[in-house]
Amino acid sequence: LAADLARRPYPWAGCVAAHTSGALGADVLDPLREVGAAVLGFHPMQTFPPGSTAGAFEGVMVGLEGSEEAVAAGRRMAEGLGLRAVVIPAGARTRYHLAGSMASNFLVTLFAAVDEVTASIGLSPDERAGLLKPLVQQTMENLFRNPPAAALTGPIVRGDASTVALHLAALADHLPHLASLYRALAGETCRLAEESGRLTPEGASAVRRALEPPPGP
Repeated sequence: LAADLARRPYPWAGCVAAHTSGALGADVLDPLREVGAAVLGFHPMQTFPPGSTAGAFEGVMVGLEGSEEAVAAGRRMAEGLGLRAVVIPAGARTRYHLAGSMASNFLVTLFAAVDEVTASIGLSPDERAGLLKPLVQQTMENLFRNPPAAALTGPIVRGDASTVALHLAALADHLPHLASLYRALAGETCRLAEESGRLTPEGASAVRRALEPPPGP
């Protein structure tokens, strides 16, 4: 599209050409830059499922990337929309988008797994939502008031390897397809807890032993 636009007669000098992709840099608009436009990546860090309204923009930050002129225009546009702006270095664009994708998409995937677990014990959708909503809301509040390691609670940060083993046994009996997900998340949780100093090396070793998959046939 940028190449096609660049071939069309238009006074591109003095214009700002922007895209809203989170993963792609401003350089995908280079054909327009070559004909005089300032190019900009302007990405709102928000999820927009079908049916979203303008209210989804409330409090959102926009990741800007481009030339000094383009970023200045992006800041003005963000302010006009009531948004806040942050400048993303050109080489960090993919990591910026990775962070957003992990925070949003993987949270959905994690909740899908949690929903399978609670459904397996016979709870209705309303019961499942009522059970978890206060816990999740408080966890999110803790996360945004503290560093992640300080917000961590539960058996792993306590070094409670026996409970971790019970979790894995329950998965093996009822939801074996979720065992690898549990092991991956628990292993990373163990690393976080140990590196923060909240979990002793001995406790971390015990948790890691509990997480080892059973020997193969």
